[in-house]
Formats: sequence, structure tokens, C-alpha cells
Amino acid sequence: MNCKDAQNLINGYVDGELDLVRNLEIEHHLQECALCSQGYKNHQVLRNGIKTGPFYFKAPVDLQRRIQLSLRKAAKAEAGPRVLPKWWLTIAAPMAAAAIVVLALVPFLRGPSADDLLAGEVPAYGETLVRRQTELLTPGGRLGQAGISLNWWPSGLCGQ
Repeated sequence: MNCKDAQNLINGYVDGELDLVRNLEIEHHLQECALCSQGYKNHQVLRNGIKTGPFYFKAPVDLQRRIQLSLRKAAKAEAGPRVLPKWWLTIAAPMAAAAIVVLALVPFLRGPSADDLLAGEVPAYGETLVRRQTELLTPGGRLGQAGISLNWWPSGLCGQ
């Protein structure tokens, strides 16, 4: 870095606005060049004098709130009502129609529900169970052939 580049960047360096590379370059130049180093010291004295002297005033605490409030009011006045662009309707209408068609077709495409499947199985299972019990309990059935008495109900309990 030469003296001319350093003089152009010294204000940014004093204010801490330079990137890391430029910051390192100017620091290196200030260590080597007494004239630029003296200029840097003069800038620091001037900056500190302005900051602590009668030229520096603290803004009122309420100032930030008032500025933000006036900015919001100005933005609302400029904005006007929100209107959706017309191209949005060309996309939204077909999408809504497709969603309605899909929702209408879902019950038909799903197939039978679990309740419907169970309702179909119960009568078939009941018929099978009755048929097997009938085969077991008839005199010619498996129990009768095995010599097991089917009169297991004790007599005298039912009034016969």
C-alpha cells in the first residue's frame, strides 16, 4: 500500500469500516510510514474532540420511537389496499377445482373400510362355526361316533 491509498482509506480505518484485508494493509503501512502514522493520530484526536466536545449531542430518548412511528404512517399512506395480481387467479382456480375433484373421488378410490371388511367376515365365520358345531353334536357326528354321550345336562334340573 502506498501513501495515497492510505490517505484515501484513513477515514474508514478510523471509523472501523474497513474489511480485514484492508485493515491489515493500512496497519502495516502505518507502522512503516511516519507521515501517514502522524495523519492517523491527527484523525483520532479530531474524532475524539468532536465526540466529547460541544458538537456532540445525545439524541432524546423518545426520538427513535417518533421516527419509527412517522415512517410507519408514511408507509401506510403510500401502500394503499392490497390487491392480488390477476395471474394468481389463473393458478388458484384450477388448483381449487382439482382439489375438489380429488376430495370427491377419495371415498370411491379407497376401497372398503375396515368395518365393511369385518362385517363381511362375521357372517361367514358364524356359518362355519354353526356347521362345525352341528357336525359335532349330531348323533352321527364325531362325538356320537366316539361314544360320548350328548346328554350332558343333568336330569331333574329342568323339570323333566
